[in-house]
Amino acid sequence: MSQCALIYNHKEDFASQAEILSRPLCGCLATTLRACGCQAIYIAGEPCPACDGAEWIETDFSGTPSVFSTLSGFDTALVFFESLPALTRATVGKLLAAGTALLADEH
Repeated sequence: MSQCALIYNHKEDFASQAEILSRPLCGCLATTLRACGCQAIYIAGEPCPACDGAEWIETDFSGTPSVFSTLSGFDTALVFFESLPALTRATVGKLLAAGTALLADEH
């Protein structure tokens, strides 16, 4: 199953300015997501240089559907409206498994 994640990185959110061990929070979250099997990671809003391999989506945060249309080719998509430094691999794994289970129930 293909999995992806979208991280909103709004310049006015405190989390977009914060760092852990001199690394932006969105980079920490992207590393966790990649370790859990997300094949694609998208950053919406401000680019994050610490998110190696993540694709940047320019947006004005007006709720434009085109931001979410990027995720349509994947079986499971996680959307984060801010970077969550306490999010662990175990929690992301459970979120991805829950999404996979929901998809299996729909078929």
